[in-house]
Amino acid sequence: MRSPNEGATGYKPFILIAVASGFWLVALASFHNYRDAQTRPANSDCCRGAISNSNPVPSESRPVSKQEPAASSRELASLAEKDPLAAAARMVDLTESQQVELAASIASSWGKREPELAAAWAREQLQGEARDQALLSISADWAAVNPVAAAECGLSVLSEGRRQEFLKTVGMQWGRQDSATAIAWGSRLPEGVSRDSILAGISSTLAEISPLKAAQLAASLSDQSLAEESALTVIIEWSRQQPDAAAEWVKQFPAGHLRDQALWNLVSVSSEQSFSLPKSVLLSWPEGSERDMAIRHFLDELLQIQPDQGVDILSAISNEELRHEETERLAQHWLMQDPSAARQWLAQTAVTTQNGQPIPSPDSAP
Repeated sequence: MRSPNEGATGYKPFILIAVASGFWLVALASFHNYRDAQTRPANSDCCRGAISNSNPVPSESRPVSKQEPAASSRELASLAEKDPLAAAARMVDLTESQQVELAASIASSWGKREPELAAAWAREQLQGEARDQALLSISADWAAVNPVAAAECGLSVLSEGRRQEFLKTVGMQWGRQDSATAIAWGSRLPEGVSRDSILAGISSTLAEISPLKAAQLAASLSDQSLAEESALTVIIEWSRQQPDAAAEWVKQFPAGHLRDQALWNLVSVSSEQSFSLPKSVLLSWPEGSERDMAIRHFLDELLQIQPDQGVDILSAISNEELRHEETERLAQHWLMQDPSAARQWLAQTAVTTQNGQPIPSPDSAP
């Protein structure tokens, strides 16, 4: 479903030619007079031709020397913030890497005020990595005012390597505003990475307000990498709200790295609220090496804070060697934090080291 990239017209001609288009005078005046105003909604077809045959206002500042990269970067970053068009006129004097950096700065600053015009400039006047980075810099701002135009331009203009990131950002922003419309639009795209990128972005935003719907959306993705990434994002958000429900979803995952990582994320996030939550999940988890390693991960979360909270879950470790190792580790941490309580527990459990010797308390050294 990859759409072929449309070539950009290049930016050097518009830098070298003086301003001849009345459109640019209007655009520049608007930029100076209404730089803090709300951005205008788009009314063009993907901004094609919005600034064709136009030139940015040339800067009267001293040309930037390629021999001063550090100074140029600071100066132009400041200029891009204050006057994006003037900064654009300086690009011809820069190295390729500096052009890419400046293009992103210009688009980011301009996009906060007039994302449609910034997008048109990037699309029509830049090419290659400079164009792609400029469009990536305005993706969220553009999607906030016209997500359809942003998505369509992302599909048709960006290089394959940048398209996924752009479309995911558009999906995230669109999902915040109108997730139902965003899902409907994205679902109509042909199956593939571009479709999944938009839907993955929507899922990541939807996870904050409706984890179940986000989980269903993540499960519909055909691209394995995006599906797994989306699933882990959903687990993080769902674990904050309903760890037991999140655990039931993770149990449906096939055995392997994704399931392990999802369980670990569930344990870590739910531990932030209460240690009782992950313990409840782990004690109800199927016995085996998967649960053993998740318990070890859980102990990593609490031993530095409250080692005593791990006592009642040690017995759930099925592997005898690992259970012994984790019991010893818990005892050592507890002895450092609360020797009296730890010694009392040790007396009741007769915990020994792996070589059969009793675990020493901190004050038993000669």
